[in-house]
Amino acid sequence: MPVQFVDDLGTFLQTQGHGTLGTDLFKGSAPDRDDGSLDNVITITDTGGLANVLNEKGAAYEEITVQIRARNKRQEKARDSLLSIQDELHQLSDSDLGTFTLVRGLAVDRPAVIGRDEKERWNLVSNYEFLVRLS
Repeated sequence: MPVQFVDDLGTFLQTQGHGTLGTDLFKGSAPDRDDGSLDNVITITDTGGLANVLNEKGAAYEEITVQIRARNKRQEKARDSLLSIQDELHQLSDSDLGTFTLVRGLAVDRPAVIGRDEKERWNLVSNYEFLVRLS
């Protein structure tokens, strides 16, 4: 189920103007090219989640965790990309997200630098928890 959620989240972020799936917005991992065309990308990765829960009325929910990574030649551009996405997702609630009903989205942390890669591109990450209603 989290894989489908990442697909739906990617579509949502594309719709909100945070990139184009398969061009500069990727699910799972970002490809790389030597020509520099993929220096500035966003990647959405499923990081697991918590056990399913039932509320007092017996409705099933799932807590899904996701990491969003920005790779960019400029650290401030990577941070700005993640902050813009965080503005969309943090406290997002009661939204249809493709095949899921999103009860709430929560940014767990602020964008953090995890270092530079072998091509000297900055990599920053931000982590999220999403509570979704199961059908």
